[in-house]
Amino acid sequence: MSRHTLASAFLCAVSLVSISAVSIPAHAQSGCSGQPGPGLVCGNAQAAQALPGFYSQTTLLDRGFGSGQGTVLNRTVLGWLATVAPTLGINGGTGGSIILNGATSGSATISVPAAAGTVTFQLPNSNGTNNQVLSTDGSGHLSWQTLTGTGTVTSVGLSMPGIFSVTGSPVTSNGTLTASLANQSANLVWAGPSTGVSAAPTFRSLVGADLPNPSSSTLGGIQSYAGVSSQWIRSISTSGVPASSQPAFSDISGTLAPSQCPASGLATLGCVNAINGTASQWLRALSTSGVFTSSQPTFADIAGAASLSQIQSIGNNTVLGNNSGGTAVPSTLSASDVLDMIGSTRGSVTYRGASAWAALTPGTSGQVLTSNGAGADPSWSTITGTGTVTSVGSGTGLTGGPITTTGTLSLAPIATGNVLANVSGISAAPSANTPSAVLDVIGSTQGQIPYRGASSWAALNPGTAGQVLQTNGAGSSPSWANVGSVSNVTISAGAGISTSGTCNISASGTCTVSTAAGVDTNTLNSVTANYTIQTSDCGKTVQAGTGSTGQFTVTLPAVTGFDTKCVVTIVNGDTGRGKKLSGFPTTMTSPNILWPAQGVTVKIVNGAWTAPQNPGRWKSPNNVTGYIDAINGSDSNDCLAAGSGNACQSFNGLVRTYIKDMWDLTGTSTFSAGNTGGNALVNVQLADNHTTTGTCTTCYSLAHIAFTPVGNEGRATIVIKGLGSSTIISDTGGAAVGAYGPVNIELYNLQVGQLSCASSPQAGGGIEAADGANIRLAGGVVLACASGAQMSAYNRGSINLDATTTMEGGGSYSLSAIDGGIINFNGNTMQCNGSMNFSQQTAFAYRFGEINIQGVTWSGCSGVTGTRYNANYLSLISTGTGSPNTTIPGNSNGSANNNSVVD
Repeated sequence: MSRHTLASAFLCAVSLVSISAVSIPAHAQSGCSGQPGPGLVCGNAQAAQALPGFYSQTTLLDRGFGSGQGTVLNRTVLGWLATVAPTLGINGGTGGSIILNGATSGSATISVPAAAGTVTFQLPNSNGTNNQVLSTDGSGHLSWQTLTGTGTVTSVGLSMPGIFSVTGSPVTSNGTLTASLANQSANLVWAGPSTGVSAAPTFRSLVGADLPNPSSSTLGGIQSYAGVSSQWIRSISTSGVPASSQPAFSDISGTLAPSQCPASGLATLGCVNAINGTASQWLRALSTSGVFTSSQPTFADIAGAASLSQIQSIGNNTVLGNNSGGTAVPSTLSASDVLDMIGSTRGSVTYRGASAWAALTPGTSGQVLTSNGAGADPSWSTITGTGTVTSVGSGTGLTGGPITTTGTLSLAPIATGNVLANVSGISAAPSANTPSAVLDVIGSTQGQIPYRGASSWAALNPGTAGQVLQTNGAGSSPSWANVGSVSNVTISAGAGISTSGTCNISASGTCTVSTAAGVDTNTLNSVTANYTIQTSDCGKTVQAGTGSTGQFTVTLPAVTGFDTKCVVTIVNGDTGRGKKLSGFPTTMTSPNILWPAQGVTVKIVNGAWTAPQNPGRWKSPNNVTGYIDAINGSDSNDCLAAGSGNACQSFNGLVRTYIKDMWDLTGTSTFSAGNTGGNALVNVQLADNHTTTGTCTTCYSLAHIAFTPVGNEGRATIVIKGLGSSTIISDTGGAAVGAYGPVNIELYNLQVGQLSCASSPQAGGGIEAADGANIRLAGGVVLACASGAQMSAYNRGSINLDATTTMEGGGSYSLSAIDGGIINFNGNTMQCNGSMNFSQQTAFAYRFGEINIQGVTWSGCSGVTGTRYNANYLSLISTGTGSPNTTIPGNSNGSANNNSVVD
């Protein structure tokens, strides 16, 4: 069936929108006229839109592709590209090669195998020398190496007996075989067997049979001999057996020499040495070799005690002591020498301190020694009130000085009507001041009246015009009062007034009224941290945050202690963060979060808090970002910032508490479009949620995202961003990312699946778009399902791949398009990570399904196994090359059935 026939079938199956005529504007007047100079062409080399002109080809190429030296033009699947690293050839088509022609004839072609892999060769930076060859280090770095030896041997090994240690074996290119003696245990010899028949030598211990017999002229082995008391070995036989006997005195020659003397013992006699006496020394010991030891006895060696008469005499009025400054033998010291040990400064006085005697150093001239009482040390003190005065001066306010002998000091004269006082505001000597200046210390406002208050004189501020000064009786301060004939005023509680009572204005008393708890006093209480509503907040507005304070909690306590008519208004004063609500009525639309710019009024009705003014759903601004952290987040947070205490923990938590204006949660993980107010854009930032590669502590799940249009609501777009393969979205019970209804999903920098996904191509897998939903893979996405379909589009759902995508694991299908579903690659790269086996097909299209793989570069996919494709019931799989058997990864071809096309 041809592509044209398939297109006709589609026209019969679906309704097509009409195409209106397109008008083409008139061509702008060209700036190229006349005949150009040699080599010039017509074009626009400006940085902005402009009329064309004549430019050199170099100028136009620099404008379009850059002016970097060394770049070349390279035709890619997306168009012409200027690059310093051009790519030749097309995977699945014609391999890349470079042909170098000879100067006169012939050529050399440099190419790679059809399945080349991805390798890089780095050439050496010299020409090498004659007969050298290129050698790689295994990482693609080439160098010149000199071949040694000739022949066809590829490997030479060395085998040696176990007594040798071999290194360098085998040699496969060049090298050195070495053998050295292996280490052996101590006291072993290299010898044949110790008994029996002949055998190869080994390392073993010596035995008696290994030693020769001795003779009168040769050495040999002999037997051991256990000594017998008083016997000596007299002979050794030629068999090595010794014989012994006891010697007699007749067997001993010569005479006893001093060295032959028997040793002395504690119970035996022996020879001893003579010793000369030494003054004051005594014999202390006699060794077993007959040698005396002498020494002078110490006091410790002498029994008893010495008497005073046995101590050496000292001079009169002296004591024995040591004042040398170090350890020394005592010597005679005078009493002054002993006191100098406490202090030797002239004029010092000794005294008994708290724990020892000490010296009080001299005081200043004229001071006296003063006792400080029991338990304290004496000290030097300066005596006041006595002495010889030579001159007395007169200070501020005094006269009569200076007095050098005798005289009288008196107050200096001041002007009449003045008093001495200090009105400077600081500590100072008194000076002459008028009584008015002194009274100004109490108050200096015109119209004030001085009066005696409870503890001091004060100034009563002026009243209003016409008021009179009124006494309030003993023990009270006077006040201003209005003049009138009213004798009694009765105040009854009414609207806005909470206090009632009776006052006699013509006599005395104070009438006090207060605002009722339920009346707004127009008072603002701004708070910037966790706050609990107080009884004093009744009738007030509590503003939580002042612009960018951040998330914190406002707590509404129990009604105990509050006025029964209490009314409090709470507003969120921040523009970018919500405020947590604790203890607020559950009847509120948002009982847990007060969103930016929202407010709520609570009042006590029938002994309980109610919310007569509900803030309603938050109308979040377009293009706002919500944060999800599977490990550190909490679904009770406002989700408007990253990290612990800010981010939500799950995608459902974000839906419940954050984007309610767009979707209403209708199930555990299903929500429908709500009051979007037109096309809406929401950004979702996912935090890292893995502990080891490929394993997440808490996997995110975006399964069953269902959208149902409400009225003429627009199409919502959710942009979901992760942090790379460390951000994992996985759901073994359904699609890891499933979108249903009029919604756009964009995915960035995350891993879909965790090597385990649902198996049905219509009820699970990695990514699933259905019912008109569109999912776009915008970059950095890894598909990691080991079961199910990597991507599935059905029932008019579509999946678009606009950036390089990586897949691993395998599963049943890589690409699955069913019931009008479309999967479209926009000329990007599909990177295969490791070997994969698709149990069904790599590409599967069924019942008007369409898979467009035109321009796709499959990288690293040579290890993919399984059937390449299957198209059935008016479906289309297009590679754009006409060679699906070589373009689509797999190791067996597929089929196209029931008016389907695969090309």
